[in-house]
Amino acid sequence: MKDKEKKLTDISNPALVYAMEVLKEKKDKNSEMKFISELSRARFISPAIIEVKDENGEYKLAETDRISDPENTRINFMMLTQNTGKKFLPAFTDMDELKKWRKEEKLQTVVTTFDNHMEMILNDDDGPSGFVINPFGSNMILPRELLAQLKESADKHRDEKVMIGDPGEYPDDLVGALADFFEENGTVEKAYILMMKRGEQESYLLIIDFDNADDDLQRHKLFDAAAEATKDHLNGLSLSIASFADELGKKAADNKLPFYTR
Repeated sequence: MKDKEKKLTDISNPALVYAMEVLKEKKDKNSEMKFISELSRARFISPAIIEVKDENGEYKLAETDRISDPENTRINFMMLTQNTGKKFLPAFTDMDELKKWRKEEKLQTVVTTFDNHMEMILNDDDGPSGFVINPFGSNMILPRELLAQLKESADKHRDEKVMIGDPGEYPDDLVGALADFFEENGTVEKAYILMMKRGEQESYLLIIDFDNADDDLQRHKLFDAAAEATKDHLNGLSLSIASFADELGKKAADNKLPFYTR
């Protein structure tokens, strides 16, 4: 669990909220992958009861949410119970979503990640049946079975060797469609096109250097629009997109010439 390095009012996940909206509308593989990508980056507000050990060795309710002594702190996460009796850990993307549940009451909370929730659920056979994002809003439920599949897939991809290089045959149609899109969009400074091979699966790798790259929602919308603009020019392959601001993007584009410059 993350200590409160940020104020709760600073916790916001617009790109994840957008990805959830798209997934509920489209329910296709591409939307699923984008949702999972944003899920892995998110920071949630999770209600909990926080207790600290006093000088007598007894646990008492903490006066603040800040965890200064993890070894002597006990955190019990609050859960929601369905009509079926199944219990789920609630995770809120921002304070507005939390207030839909408890508007007036003072709540203790902890800032958590997707990995935190997955670990708590999968490491306890008698624990919660999953977790739910914004239960009084979009109500996105991730059951234990899905989390186990995601972990297995992540472990598999982690072990696969990734190779990145120049395309064997230059994709003129793809590059032309992207250049036209970038000219119209106006936020892209440079773009690179490469080939990526993960295990036996090949895909184009598009790396984009764009304005305000730290804005998750803008990144998500730009990547979505780029994917839409190129869907008829992929020659049967898929398209992976990375930001030049990310470690993968910088490393892959090192010493490469961009096909597009603003």
